[in-house]
Amino acid sequence: MKVLSIVFFALCFTTLTVNAQSPPLPVDYCFEKGFLIRGPKHDDPVRVVDAQGNPAPKGKPVWTVAPWHSKGSLDRRELKGDTVRIYDDFKSLSVNRKTGVFNMTVHGIREYADRPGAETFNPWVHLLLSQGDTLKTPMLHTLESLVVELEFELTEFRSAVKNPPDTQAAQFQLFLYLRGVDTENPNRYKNFTWFGISVFDNRKDFTDDYAARDFAMQNGQFIYTIGSKHTLRDKVEVGKRRRIKIDILPHVKKALEIGHARGFMEGTRYEDTLFDGMNIGWEIPGLFDAGMTVHRFSITAKSRAF
Repeated sequence: MKVLSIVFFALCFTTLTVNAQSPPLPVDYCFEKGFLIRGPKHDDPVRVVDAQGNPAPKGKPVWTVAPWHSKGSLDRRELKGDTVRIYDDFKSLSVNRKTGVFNMTVHGIREYADRPGAETFNPWVHLLLSQGDTLKTPMLHTLESLVVELEFELTEFRSAVKNPPDTQAAQFQLFLYLRGVDTENPNRYKNFTWFGISVFDNRKDFTDDYAARDFAMQNGQFIYTIGSKHTLRDKVEVGKRRRIKIDILPHVKKALEIGHARGFMEGTRYEDTLFDGMNIGWEIPGLFDAGMTVHRFSITAKSRAF
């Protein structure tokens, strides 16, 4: 039985245990190749910076930073020892280049200062770290388990409203891109699901599973999120470390079952699926300031014995 460790954030000199036929994934888990920084709008020009935050137009980073629908463009940087901080007046991303530990902070109160009485905020502010196909798992049916582990700490949380409506939220989530492989052309994908793990949601101490179409887009794909009721024993509080460790394969099967019943992932069986890409970070449709430090993030795939 072979074990493939897909380790994101640990000490950068950690030795990875990998399947001899598979490359270490994802590459650059300490951001040594820098970042591709998108603008607040999808058609904004992108910038490439190196690990110190300096312009590097010829660089080829594997990490993308997306500040969707924000008022700022992450156009400033600060260096302190091993830590680089990319920031503007509304949000920041800090990364320790030796350990890979990172912090993501969004000042939603400033973002929505011109709409203090709004019931809903649409589109809403995101701050996401993502990777594309540099993160690619084996076909899921070949695995005995696929364990996601997160160690994290809520570093700040503040609401400008005493009793905000449920339409306003501060959510920190991990999403993996669940793909259905075209069996007639294995080099192509034919459908897609946002497969998530809820890390923090200010509206509930422990969240339920969530399954729905992505209503943020006109022809949105299926979203399935594992609620924190499955992963946390203690609620998330400022200044206290929490840990998630979960085998997600049973939840993938449940997601497909529910998706099929609702008309998503048509023609895709569990045997046709893999994960190809991810994002992690904040979505804040509300008057909240929130920060999260991720101390460790790993995915470990254990192959089945055939």
